[in-house]
Amino acid sequence: MYNNQKTISKIKFLWLLPLVAGILISITGFDKKVNDFIKNNLTPGFLMAAPDSNIVILEINEEDITNLRWPVKRNYYALLVSRFREAGVKAAGIEIFFADDLSFQSVYNDVFAGELKKSDNIVLASFGENVDEFPPYDADTIYYPIFKKDNIKTGHINYLYSNGFIIPPGIKSGQTFEPAFVIRLAEICGEESRISAESRINTLVNTEKFNRISLLEFLRLDEKEQGIFIGNKIVLVGVTAPSIAKRVESDVSFSDNGIFLHALFLDNILNNRMADNSYFLISTILFFIMITALLFFTSGRFITLKYISLLFAGIILYILFVTVLLLNINSGLYFLLVLFILPVELYISFVEKETEFEKAGNESIKLKGRLERKEAELKKLESELEADSREGDTGVINKVVALKEEIKELREERGDNYPDTGILTETGPENFMGMIYSGRVMKKVITMIKKVAPSEANILITGESGSGKELAARAVHELSSRKGKPFIAVNCAALSETLLESELFGHVKGAFTGAVSDKKGRFEAADHGTIFLDEIGETSENFQVKLLRVLQSGEIEKVGSSASLLTDVRVVAATNKNLAQLVKEKKFREDLYYRLNVITIELPPLRERKEDIIILADFFVSRENPRLKLSEAAAEKLKLFNWPGNIRELESVIKRAAILAAAEERDLIQVKDLPEQIARLGRDDTDQQILELLRKKEFSHSSINETAKELGGLSRTAVSENFRGIFFREYYTADYNFDMAVKAVAGVKSGAAFDKVSSKGKTYLNNLKKDIASAGTRDFEKLKELFSSKYKNLPQKFHFYLDEVIRKIIA
Repeated sequence: MYNNQKTISKIKFLWLLPLVAGILISITGFDKKVNDFIKNNLTPGFLMAAPDSNIVILEINEEDITNLRWPVKRNYYALLVSRFREAGVKAAGIEIFFADDLSFQSVYNDVFAGELKKSDNIVLASFGENVDEFPPYDADTIYYPIFKKDNIKTGHINYLYSNGFIIPPGIKSGQTFEPAFVIRLAEICGEESRISAESRINTLVNTEKFNRISLLEFLRLDEKEQGIFIGNKIVLVGVTAPSIAKRVESDVSFSDNGIFLHALFLDNILNNRMADNSYFLISTILFFIMITALLFFTSGRFITLKYISLLFAGIILYILFVTVLLLNINSGLYFLLVLFILPVELYISFVEKETEFEKAGNESIKLKGRLERKEAELKKLESELEADSREGDTGVINKVVALKEEIKELREERGDNYPDTGILTETGPENFMGMIYSGRVMKKVITMIKKVAPSEANILITGESGSGKELAARAVHELSSRKGKPFIAVNCAALSETLLESELFGHVKGAFTGAVSDKKGRFEAADHGTIFLDEIGETSENFQVKLLRVLQSGEIEKVGSSASLLTDVRVVAATNKNLAQLVKEKKFREDLYYRLNVITIELPPLRERKEDIIILADFFVSRENPRLKLSEAAAEKLKLFNWPGNIRELESVIKRAAILAAAEERDLIQVKDLPEQIARLGRDDTDQQILELLRKKEFSHSSINETAKELGGLSRTAVSENFRGIFFREYYTADYNFDMAVKAVAGVKSGAAFDKVSSKGKTYLNNLKKDIASAGTRDFEKLKELFSSKYKNLPQKFHFYLDEVIRKIIA
């Protein structure tokens, strides 16, 4: 536990860790690798540019190698050059290096050289050995193809990799200068003005969409088809067969071979989209400044929103600068820093919240002490006044009034530090038209009734059986302008379809067997008043159609009559079903649902208003026998029960208990007067109920809250502390065998539930060990005094087991 702000200050040095990590990854260059990984592996295809359609890749693939063998005879290249010339290509580059003067190839060299001399738009590949990484890109030697003549153009195919792919515009060896292979092609096409000093390739071009054709496929085309395919275009010839082609070497998963790298370079030149690396260092510095400001000015606040915003901002920055403006920013560093600071922020936030909770707990203890002292003082003064036969000293009376006001303020202040229990401390039980309540849950319902009752709108009351829907409907009627007029209640579920129609709309004599005279229906009887249709969800579709007509026009037709009667009736309907779900299932008419559901009043089940159980029980007891009282033990049992039948069930239980008590001539209802399922409940088995519910939920993250809700009056803290006590008890019972204790709590030998209980158990024990270590003493009595907060919320029956676990640790 962290009990003061100094602790927070000590751990905030952790904010420096992400920054130090960022500096280290920048020095090592790891951020550049991440940057390139994002660019070349994570960028979605729709953000990549389509390649220039004027570039055609003529590839020598695995099938070509199988059929033509390797190396391909130079007469095929001679044939290609001839076809290029005939088809009218703008320029062509052959990326294959013709170095070896093999005997079986020499007979075709002259043929190939002759074709090259006839064309001035063909470029052959050369390459430099040991090229420097920085301008002027000196090389030990430049190797040329064997056909190098004055009228045969060549260009080097070297590339470098440093925070991206770089093609040296030219390399030098002594006095010899050799331009890049692709730059030669660009010059032939008249695009030399677009060539930059440092040619850093933009790889965000979808290489899969290049115009491609294999050597054999091309040669199989007739001259006209070849012309259509490559006429007035730039053709690059290279090997793509995996067994022969040299893959591009880099620190990222860029799997294309050299011909595609040169095709990318050419595409960048033709479309003026070369990558700009000049902002890389600037972005690195700006990202460090931004993240630093973020850590020191917003730490611990809105963590989830902050990180979603950071990730979204990073994606927007990447799309804008990298894919649109083609600026190579250090997005790798940005995402790494965001990733690094997340666990640090979460840890610091956790510590801050723990400190706040402990501070709140300390404040609540102080408030409780002040409140108890003030109440004791008030009680003493009131006793003195009561005992005094005189009217009382004015000063004392004023002090009593002041004390009451101070106690009221203290209770309100204490309520700010604790979860809302729903109990109205300022007023006693209230009786609103037969609805007995004290808690805030029902107070909201009553407020709603008061607001909507004066209107003429139809109302739908929802709630479980026995929750008081008819009382709410009567209250709506009594608070409306129809007060004093008829209030007619009909239970739709208690009547068949035929009887319900007759009951509501009436019938004429002879309408059916037994109809010996005309009968007025409930709607007619409720004219100018209110009709309450209980269990409206149980009605048939045929009846719903007729009811809809009444709601729309106010007209009714008696069974057996075609004449219409006009009525002025306000409809209040009620149901214990989910009408919206019934509408989806086509079991309830949607148009009728919206007619009824103008205003909804939701009545809570009794288990959700535990604070009202004893108030209601006392009311029912007093109604049965004014001299009869409810024992404290019986009241505790009533509060523990979940009341599936709600208020109606509670009323029946009290009636039964009153009869049993009267039979024995007692004025006190005891536990034995209650039904068995209620009488056997007790605080001693609360822990067992909690454990059973947690097991059903497999100790999931939300199981504590869900269990507290299901058990009604229990808070999340009560459930958590019972669970902690259960673990200590089983740990002690298992003679401190951790796995046996976990198995006993989880109820299983392995699986998710076992793992979650194991994790929680380790946390409980580790926290104890850490606190004992920091206490500086191993004396049990001193430790118990220091650890008072660990006993405060833990149920008394578990204190013994916590004592024994502490003794085991310090032994």
